[in-house]
Amino acid sequence: MKSKSFLLLIGLVANCLISTKAMAQKNTVAAGGDATGVGGTVSYSIGQINYTTVTSAGGSVSQGLQQVYLLIFNLKTFIEGYYIAGSEQMQPVLFNAGVSANQSICDSIIVALHDQFNPNILLATDHVVLNIDGTAYAQFPASLSGTSTYLSIRSRNGIETWSKLPVTLGLNTSFDFTAP
Repeated sequence: MKSKSFLLLIGLVANCLISTKAMAQKNTVAAGGDATGVGGTVSYSIGQINYTTVTSAGGSVSQGLQQVYLLIFNLKTFIEGYYIAGSEQMQPVLFNAGVSANQSICDSIIVALHDQFNPNILLATDHVVLNIDGTAYAQFPASLSGTSTYLSIRSRNGIETWSKLPVTLGLNTSFDFTAP
């Protein structure tokens, strides 16, 4: 029983390490491997082309492959509560909160692409930095090029906003929520 509990604990720790690393590298579950520690081996599933290994006294965990992103999405939007009237800029919220030393960024947002025929189907998301000038740059898989999708943005302190019509994606697509 002790070794099963130890394996479960190693599995949970490995899963936390992998999940944290995968989120930072925009990975999706698609591959896997094994981690060997003092008490045994843990199998795990993770993401896709940049190998990363986390090593500790109890063993190591290899991450797998990172997906290649080629489609660039240029976005312009303002979060009303952060907007400084007449300035075409927002407050540097993360700097003001002591979270970042960078005064040119406002906050982070989630950019999501939804199927044009069934908007409940989420095609891809990217968690990106929103600059104080309202610009943000998202990356999506090149396989979505040529696809028409609805675009949505979410922030921790704003109303989720969607594009009125589907947007056709190219290798470098722009969308301006501030345009009339």
